[in-house]
Amino acid sequence: MEKKKNTNMEVKKKNRNNVFRYICRNGMVSNPDISYALKLSLPTATQITKELVERGLVEEMGEMESTGGRRAKALALSKGAGKAVGLDITKNHISLVLTDLSGRILKYERTFLPYTADDGYYLEVNQRIENFLEDSGCSSDGILGIGISFPGIIDLDKELIPKLALSGEPEDRRLLWLSRPCGTYTLREWEVYLEGSHANKVWEFYHEQTKDPVLAYALSIKDVQDGKVVGNIYPLDYGSHVERVKLLACPIGKVAVVFEDGANITIPYRDRRQLMNELAPVHGSPKSITDLPENERELAVILKRERLKRSCHATNGDIKEYIDSLKKNTLRGKLKESRTAAAPTHKPLSRKRSRNDESRA
Repeated sequence: MEKKKNTNMEVKKKNRNNVFRYICRNGMVSNPDISYALKLSLPTATQITKELVERGLVEEMGEMESTGGRRAKALALSKGAGKAVGLDITKNHISLVLTDLSGRILKYERTFLPYTADDGYYLEVNQRIENFLEDSGCSSDGILGIGISFPGIIDLDKELIPKLALSGEPEDRRLLWLSRPCGTYTLREWEVYLEGSHANKVWEFYHEQTKDPVLAYALSIKDVQDGKVVGNIYPLDYGSHVERVKLLACPIGKVAVVFEDGANITIPYRDRRQLMNELAPVHGSPKSITDLPENERELAVILKRERLKRSCHATNGDIKEYIDSLKKNTLRGKLKESRTAAAPTHKPLSRKRSRNDESRA
């Protein structure tokens, strides 16, 4: 029953998003336009636009031109609907853009900030976003959403995974790795199973919010031998795995905060912002923040069960054959295959004998 309820809520959310995007793309529309274009019933379309009007995202702009019969109400994006922020993270810079919901750029800024894989980097990014909004004269209440572009640089994974392989913490060697068309992510498995954590949001995002083809794997790292990381790789069905994580994820109960002076203090998750602000004058700014489960035993049991099930169903494979099969499905592989298929097959030309040849014979 609970699953059905969640499914209905997800459908309503999807329909509402689709209606809003349709209005943004097309300017002035009517409920019958929306109903026809998105294949929704007219009562459903009308109810959704009513909600959007009540939220201040859409406004009525009089009536549409009559095509016979009663004139339909004209609907358009509200001028005060709000704004959106875009964040682009690259190896040495971050770019910020502020737009209205029609896509018009209001402010753009690019600043130097070399990427580092730690919480201090993300805290700095957060501070720069706040400064950017303040300089724009826009409060955070007026921001309806933030879009993040993170072109995962594979070299970062090549640096991070060997470091984690040498870690004394067993959980540092249990990873989930995600590869999409324009980037990758390496995440600690236990953090993915913490509901609302950064790793959890990243893992679920590309299933829920994009149609990108994604390759996902679980990594169990054993050692480093002759400069090479040794361990097991388990291919995952990304969509199914995300849905399972959503069912099993544990709530965050605490956060471990490392401050500038080296102090490592664990505080309740619910009051973390207030307590960090109170501790900052004494210990300096937070340098790293680690989410911790509300119930460590519960998380340990879930991870143990998932890993046991994964290893029981695993079969030995040839990594070279597997990579070759992946290459065939890439755009480059398909182009190569199509060129090979289209290449003409050259047959040896038959040479007619001339009279001179016959005379020589």
